[in-house]
Amino acid sequence: MKPPSDTTSLNPGQGPSPWEPRQPRGVLSSLIRLLVLIIIALLLVIPLTPFAGKIKQGLKEIVNAGRNTTEVITREVERRVEVPVEVVKEVIKEVPAPPPPLPDDFIPRKEADVSTFFNGITIKTKLLTEQGTYASLERLDPEAYKAEFQLSVRVPKANQTVAELSRINPSLPSLLPDLAAMLPKAKVSGFYHKLYENKTNGIQRDITRLNKILDRHNFFDCETILEMSHPTSQRKALLIQSEMDVVCDGTDGDRMATLDEFIYMSDYYQPFTSYAWAKKTKTPNPLLARWEARLAKATEQFNVKGLSADKNRELKH
Repeated sequence: MKPPSDTTSLNPGQGPSPWEPRQPRGVLSSLIRLLVLIIIALLLVIPLTPFAGKIKQGLKEIVNAGRNTTEVITREVERRVEVPVEVVKEVIKEVPAPPPPLPDDFIPRKEADVSTFFNGITIKTKLLTEQGTYASLERLDPEAYKAEFQLSVRVPKANQTVAELSRINPSLPSLLPDLAAMLPKAKVSGFYHKLYENKTNGIQRDITRLNKILDRHNFFDCETILEMSHPTSQRKALLIQSEMDVVCDGTDGDRMATLDEFIYMSDYYQPFTSYAWAKKTKTPNPLLARWEARLAKATEQFNVKGLSADKNRELKH
C-alpha cells in the first residue's frame, strides 16, 4: 500500500495548508497590480502639483457640457396674426375765452339802444352812469336811480289838395268830378283835430304802460276830414279819407286763412264771438298753429322745477 502523495486526501473539505509553498503569480496580474499602484500614487501626488486645478476645471467643463447638451428641434408653423386697425377719432373741444380783466376803477357809461315794440312804437333808450356817493346814501335819494321817459309823436297834417288826395286814391277825381271845384274853399274839419287830440290824450293816459298805447297803424289811420260845399248848389259835404279796418273777431279758416300779426296780437282782438256757423272747408283756424305752439312752450316751462308760485299759476291758466 502506497503512502498518500496529496494532502487533499488527508484533509478533505479544507483548503491548502499555509505551510505549503505558493505557486508563482502570472505576468498579467503583476502588471495590473503595478498599474493600480501607479494610479494610487498619481492620485496622491497630483493634488500637490500645479496640474490639479487644470484637471479639476477640465473635469467640470466635461460634466457641464454633458448637462447642458439639449436637442433643439426646429419646425415651421404657419401662424396668422390679425393686426388691429387703430381708429383715430378727432375730438374738437371748444376752449372758452378767458374772462375780461376786472376794472380797476369806476368807468362812466353812455350807451343807446333802439328797438321796436309789437305795436310799432320805436323805443330809443339811453343809459347814463356817473360817479355817486356811498350806496347807503344813494339808496335814500330818488334821483339816484330813475328813468326819464319821453314819447315823441308827430301829429299828421290833413290832405287838402287833389294831388294829396290822389296819392292814396288815384281814381278819386274821376269818381268825384266836382271835387276839384269844391276843394279851394274847403277847410279841415274840427273833427279831424279832435280825433288826433283824443288819440294823444289816450297816449298820455297809457304812457306808463307802453303795451297799452295805441299802435302805429291805428294812430296814423286818418288822412283827412274836410268840410266842403258845392260852389253852384251850395250843398255841403264832409269828406273823410281814411283806412278802413275790417273786424276779424271770431275769424275762422273759412272766412280768412291768415291773419296779420297786428291783428292777433292786439289787446282788442277777440278770437271767439257769440256767433257760430257750420264748417264748410278743411282750412284750419289761422290761430290754431300759434295756440298749439304757445301751449307746447307753456307746458315745457311748467315742467321746469323751481318755478315761483305766481309763474306756476300763470302757466296753469
